[in-house]
Amino acid sequence: MKTTIDDGFAPWLVDGATFDDGFPVIEPLPETVPFPSQLIPIDKLGKGNDKHGFVHFYLADVRFRPFISHLPQRLGTLLQYDGVITPDFSVYRDAPKPVQMANVYRSRAVGSYMQRNGIPTITDVCWADKDTYGFCFKGAPHHSIVSVSTVGIMNKLDEQLVFRRGFDRMMQILEPTRVIFNGAMPEEFVAEYRSTTAFKAYPCWTRMMKELKEDSNGTR
Repeated sequence: MKTTIDDGFAPWLVDGATFDDGFPVIEPLPETVPFPSQLIPIDKLGKGNDKHGFVHFYLADVRFRPFISHLPQRLGTLLQYDGVITPDFSVYRDAPKPVQMANVYRSRAVGSYMQRNGIPTITDVCWADKDTYGFCFKGAPHHSIVSVSTVGIMNKLDEQLVFRRGFDRMMQILEPTRVIFNGAMPEEFVAEYRSTTAFKAYPCWTRMMKELKEDSNGTR
């Protein structure tokens, strides 16, 4: 399968883009665009779900790479939804720095391409340890809406600490007006920012579907 790496990270993705220290820029989403009504995983498109919501890529990278590899052909599908959150390419703490930087670049490049093709786009922001702070916020909009994910980290103290430190740095650098949480949103993470920033948490899709099934079966 052809991937974005095969042709030099698909330079056509950034044809016409602007850059922040080499990272493609995602323009701020207008404040008139409300918080998403729901977040829909990229692998659930076309399966009878309501198209009112933002599509997200909070899955294992291998599960959404085939979609990204054929992005021009997928634009029509994405345009049926309210918008998209940029892909969450993994920035592992134990990965070499060039790999971490490449995954941040790839996320911004795909987001910039989707935005320039008319899709309302929210930037996913992710980080690893403090050594990634110099590049992991590049290309993300300031004073706008951004998205983060806590799925898979809240039951691991070390992961919580890494997230909290990076989250605080993100708030200082980007000064977002709104923040989406995919997954749990501990109040102690956001309390000090509530005077300037609006927050909204969305349950992960698997948990939400499980709860809906339990409700329909009368088991809750």
